[in-house]
Amino acid sequence: MSGGTVPPNEGTCAVFSQLTPGTTVTVTTTSGSMIGPATFVSFDAATGIVTLREQSSVSPPVVETIQLSCTNIESVTQG
Repeated sequence: MSGGTVPPNEGTCAVFSQLTPGTTVTVTTTSGSMIGPATFVSFDAATGIVTLREQSSVSPPVVETIQLSCTNIESVTQG
């Protein structure tokens, strides 16, 4: 991220810049990790940070907040 700004109209950053908070998504990171299904919380266009909330399958359930750069996300699936 040069200059701390991620163009919101490029790649997966463009997807998150137009996504409605509360949407259920599954993301695959550039390292191959899958996150989700998770709830999209927000996208900060100035930093490129995507915030998601994912409920764990352990008992009692725990909600984890995940923040990652949109440039580290390879794909996004809605639903």
